[in-house]
Amino acid sequence: MNGLQANPPAQLTHASSDNLAPFAWGIFFIWTGAAFLTDLGWPVGVLGVGAIAVGVQAVRVVYLGLRVEVFGLAVGIAMLAWGAWHAFGPRFGLVRIPGGLLPIAFIALGVALVLRALLRRDAPREDA
Repeated sequence: MNGLQANPPAQLTHASSDNLAPFAWGIFFIWTGAAFLTDLGWPVGVLGVGAIAVGVQAVRVVYLGLRVEVFGLAVGIAMLAWGAWHAFGPRFGLVRIPGGLLPIAFIALGVALVLRALLRRDAPREDA
């Protein structure tokens, strides 16, 4: 056996998922600091953040037996795509995405998320 449990106990999953967010934020800040210190540039920095976001979702599914957070996965994939497009696109003759589109996309996404949260009428959670 490889030491991984297919269905970890509920308390292990809950405790591990509680530790995953601070761990991921730690990796994010380490990566961001390293990217700024070494002047890697925005495309490489965004690629790293995308890899962290996708990696967190992989850990949730593979090691913790939790469901994927669709938003986290979508953000990770979008950042990987944007970073790769800007880092490697010119080498392959791809047209650069205008710089003003990314901030507008972020603002639109933020407004959509805020509206969704405000308009959602879910029943209160029992474990809260």
